[in-house]
Amino acid sequence: MSKPPKYSQLEIERRWLVDRAAVGSLEGLPWREIEDFYLRGTRLRLRKICAPGADPVYKLCKKYGKADGLEESITNLYLSLTEYNVLRALGGARVLKKRYSFSGGSLDVHESPSYGTTIFEVEFKTLKEAEAFLPPDFVGEEVTGNTRYSGASLADLPVQQKEHNSVSPFAEEILQNAAELRRLHDQICESFATGEHALSHAEACKEFHARYDELAFPGGWETAYARIAAEDPEALEAALAWVECKPFFFRSGYKWDTLMRKLRHAPFDEGQRARFEVVHERLLEFRSKRASTRNE
Repeated sequence: MSKPPKYSQLEIERRWLVDRAAVGSLEGLPWREIEDFYLRGTRLRLRKICAPGADPVYKLCKKYGKADGLEESITNLYLSLTEYNVLRALGGARVLKKRYSFSGGSLDVHESPSYGTTIFEVEFKTLKEAEAFLPPDFVGEEVTGNTRYSGASLADLPVQQKEHNSVSPFAEEILQNAAELRRLHDQICESFATGEHALSHAEACKEFHARYDELAFPGGWETAYARIAAEDPEALEAALAWVECKPFFFRSGYKWDTLMRKLRHAPFDEGQRARFEVVHERLLEFRSKRASTRNE
């Protein structure tokens, strides 16, 4: 587009895929929950932003298409809750994610429908600044111009699609428990930030720690390593499903790394071994891409 539309602003950004294990703990970082809703047949996006201790913010955005690989004209309008609800009723595709302020940019951890997809993005004032930017070590493949990873494309993933790569009967339990741990941890953050949560901060902490062990791993995390070492069949299958699903919650990245090491020589059957190798190959591929990015 040769001339930006009237009242629009120019958005210049770059985006990269991120392996959550490479980032580590996000505890204590500023965050917002973002619900995006893409209206069918339009270039319009509704957005609801919820941050601890603040009232929800409602926005309507129009994106006009990229005039350059990094530039796009956009227009934003703030809405009331009533206006938001009227537009929300029109129908469309939804994305739910948590956005962390991280390493000079934003780290988006998707919860639905593309559970676990993590994207790091940075906005710039000029094209020159964007082109000169050296990404941090933890990022993987750059997806700035890849429409597969646009917000609208991620929203269009069928809700019925399995949000993990595991065929294990433990998979749904693992993901549901991870969601509950995230909810409990958010409760701690909100009660600390506002002092007005239904649960006091001390009570929120108590509930989180009381339930952490049972929710972190099928059968309990405290005994997980011992059961794996004893070659318990259920524990081995649960652990394999756990690394396949790669659940996201407090300290889950460290636990994933530990399980991968412990399962490297586990007595899997042929099918389980093949599944583990798929996960291991993805890890090696990510490390290779990260190394090549560092050397560019």
